[in-house]
Amino acid sequence: MQTSRPRLGGAFAATMTTAWILSALLLVASCRPSERFNGQVVEPVKEGPRLVGVNWNGQRFDLKDLRGKVVVVFFGYTYCPDVCPFTLAKMKQVFGDLGKEAEGLEVVFASVDPQRDTVEKLAAYVPAFDRRFFGLRLEPNEVDQASRAFGLTVQYGTPKEGIETDSNYFVDHTGTFFVIDRAGDLRLKFPPNVAVDVMEPDLKKLLAAPAPPPAPGKVAAARLEIRDARAQLFASNGTIYFDVVNPGASPDRLLRVETAAAKAAEAHETIDDGGVMRMKARPEGFEVPAGGTLSLSPGGKHLMLVDPQPPAAGAKSIPLTLHFERAGAIEVQARLDGANGGGAS
Repeated sequence: MQTSRPRLGGAFAATMTTAWILSALLLVASCRPSERFNGQVVEPVKEGPRLVGVNWNGQRFDLKDLRGKVVVVFFGYTYCPDVCPFTLAKMKQVFGDLGKEAEGLEVVFASVDPQRDTVEKLAAYVPAFDRRFFGLRLEPNEVDQASRAFGLTVQYGTPKEGIETDSNYFVDHTGTFFVIDRAGDLRLKFPPNVAVDVMEPDLKKLLAAPAPPPAPGKVAAARLEIRDARAQLFASNGTIYFDVVNPGASPDRLLRVETAAAKAAEAHETIDDGGVMRMKARPEGFEVPAGGTLSLSPGGKHLMLVDPQPPAAGAKSIPLTLHFERAGAIEVQARLDGANGGGAS
């Protein structure tokens, strides 16, 4: 006698069918090319490593301040004869290929050669590739911190003229590209010799992701750029000039300035009143227009230093901390310039 196979109950069959469909959809989703990356995926996902230093324009840099952008970080030094310049040239090509999309991308070149790579050296080197790139000067302890955080290998050669000199030597260093996503997490790694057409699809995927919301209680502000900060010191006072570029859609305001180089720093504006030059205090500070530039320049807006301190022998700049309403505190080195640029008389 033939035994018939028991039939599944309607509810059970429907449940099994639904489960099979969901499993199939998950399998298909996991195999979608759009979810794959060419670079090495960092798993499990972890917060981007700590990286602080001074940018080539004298501003203090903290990697966490770039949250909301896709960031490519790599390490090197300006005396590098081969890998480093080609790495920067490669990223310049990426910026050109991405076009408008590159507005969401930041490139950070961090020097591991604090003995020779001064801010001035980086200012002559990095912007030659692209002024939008960060070029970081790290103190020796900051190089050590970055090495631990990113898992770098950094080995210094012996200077040709002896170990106590800074004559020509090479620095062996990790050449990996580290890619931080918009949420501030380390997502990808690329080897030093990666081709541009391998990197770009991955960067486009990360750029297409929505930017994360600002941290609770914090209003996102555009990253301001301080350009050409310079100081003139005289017997009883001094003057500070610079430009503040605001790429954001909201205005900001320079509220106050702190410096150890003088008793105080005050906001002033020179006004031509029918040939009479009047000095007007601006205790309210200066507005930085949205999508525009605040210029502090001779004969107009400026900062006056009260009772400036004579700079140390050989000093080429003085430190400033600029406080903005939205962007917060920005540290700047203003180069000593003018007739008494080397120090007060």
